[in-house]
Amino acid sequence: MLNTIWAVDAFHSNPKVQLRSLRAAEAMAGKKPLQVTPVSVLPWGRFDAESLQFLNKWHDLASVGDARVVKLLKAEKSPALKPHRLLSQEKSSLSQSVTSLIHFAISEKADLIVTSTHARSGPASLVLGSFSESLVYQSPIPVLLVNPKASALKRIKSILFATDFSEASYAAFKKVVQLANPLGAEVILFHKLQFPTVEGLPPLLFSTTPSALRESTQATGQKWIKWSEQQGVKMQLQINTGKADRLKELQKASKKLGNSAVVAMAAQSGALESNLLGSLTQKVIRSISCPVLVIRSEQETLVKKFLSEVIRLGYAYTAQPLIR
Repeated sequence: MLNTIWAVDAFHSNPKVQLRSLRAAEAMAGKKPLQVTPVSVLPWGRFDAESLQFLNKWHDLASVGDARVVKLLKAEKSPALKPHRLLSQEKSSLSQSVTSLIHFAISEKADLIVTSTHARSGPASLVLGSFSESLVYQSPIPVLLVNPKASALKRIKSILFATDFSEASYAAFKKVVQLANPLGAEVILFHKLQFPTVEGLPPLLFSTTPSALRESTQATGQKWIKWSEQQGVKMQLQINTGKADRLKELQKASKKLGNSAVVAMAAQSGALESNLLGSLTQKVIRSISCPVLVIRSEQETLVKKFLSEVIRLGYAYTAQPLIR
């Protein structure tokens, strides 16, 4: 069974858009049994003092949010849906909202968290932050992000896995292969070949040549393909040598696969670092139209084991997430 937590924004301006996240969860399950728990966290930064005064109490806000989600799900007949859960908290902050959702997902032994993204960019994201992006950087559980502009995902035929062939990427790759197996989906290993160059200096000054770098990358990719095929998953390697940057080349590759594909990758950089410097993960989340699956490395899942043990012992986890 694919146990999924569906993070629902109870106060979304266009609630029906969020149903695409449910469709994506159904597609990720394929023929496997699916269980989806819709979860909302009391919104951060949505209501000013006058609004809160109008609603009088936080539990009134919770009642309104719950009613909105129940109305959204009323027409859904999916047997996979469980009753809506609303997580309340005394401290209203983005980090606390993310922590609350992760805490709940771990306590429910979730395999996947799915949510929609506003695809925010520019100063608004830097100042206000993004719940979905913060969730990606913090969650030890794989997160599937659905762009509100994307077409509804009915079936997953291909998973385009963007990799830099690092150890963290390999750990995420193994998880992607496990998810692809019951779907019968093909995994496409995408790598943008980037040869180190310095303007004004000849290539001979570097320790390797473009052809040698390509051969080395090809050899590594073939090892990954061999492991994937041993797991019964069909796979192909795409070594991209286009002139555009990694993001644009990845966009081109995803568009060629149409509306039955998911882009997957290992999480890169923390929330603060991504805001200051930018990261491929962040850029992909904001610009790729198809659903994006982000997986943390095996080292990061140690956090999941720690939190599970804390919960098992009956303690409440209240520590703020670390920003790397």
